[in-house]
Amino acid sequence: MLHSAQLPDNIDALKALLSVKYAELAAFEQECGRWKFEREALRQEKQDDKQEIIRLTMSEAEKLLGVTHYMIRRLINDRVLPAEQVMPDASWQIHASDLRSNAVMAALTRKHRPCRHNVEGQLPMFTEVSEGGAQ
Repeated sequence: MLHSAQLPDNIDALKALLSVKYAELAAFEQECGRWKFEREALRQEKQDDKQEIIRLTMSEAEKLLGVTHYMIRRLINDRVLPAEQVMPDASWQIHASDLRSNAVMAALTRKHRPCRHNVEGQLPMFTEVSEGGAQ
């Protein structure tokens, strides 16, 4: 705010002062517009994060996958299914999107069989098989 004591006596000096003040005002409005844009972008990002993350309990996960809670716990312990606890001994929180991961699907199709890979060139442990059983 300009006080009358700060106003110049010369009209040209007054025009120069006003042009400086208008430039400052334009720069301030541009800065405010940038702040509003950034604030809106952050708000939108926060909303997107809320929509993407759906946390499930072990009970909900076992119902969705059609398995027992023992299987869910085994997947968590084997680090196949990512899960987190808010504090020690609290219930596990599982992201719904993690249930559809390739690792989880592979583990569920494998069920209780051990994970064995066929390796080319691997020699069998027993080369001869007798037909009568143990001799």
